[in-house]
Amino acid sequence: MRPLDRTVGALILHGYAASPAFRRLVGVIERSDLIVHVEQVILPGDGLAASTRFVTHAGGRRYVRITLYGIWSLHQAIALIGHELQHAGELATAGWVVDQATCLELFHRIGHRTCDRRRVCYETEAAMAAGAEVWKDVSLRAE
Repeated sequence: MRPLDRTVGALILHGYAASPAFRRLVGVIERSDLIVHVEQVILPGDGLAASTRFVTHAGGRRYVRITLYGIWSLHQAIALIGHELQHAGELATAGWVVDQATCLELFHRIGHRTCDRRRVCYETEAAMAAGAEVWKDVSLRAE
């Protein structure tokens, strides 16, 4: 995992320290050929809180980018990253995904479409559960 700025780096460190679920998700990625860049942009995501996008396959590595859109509380941001890490983990365990077309094929198989005709977006039950589990971990840790 490679945060693209210090703020995101701090979120990842906090999530890793506070949440066993977050650590498990990071472990799946670390044991794979996937490189995950994580960024946060201030602009709203046109209805998306966060996204995971396949970028490229080069040099025996696959690259994805997780983007958080907008400004979130600490716990919300960490839970969103956890949710997106599950999507990255889904890609990590599907070694046959090597481009945008095969990425969409994977999510068509394991998820359900969530956006309108203008965009292609998918959601999985596992990612929703992962985000909720990370939220619970970090919220309990804060009490």
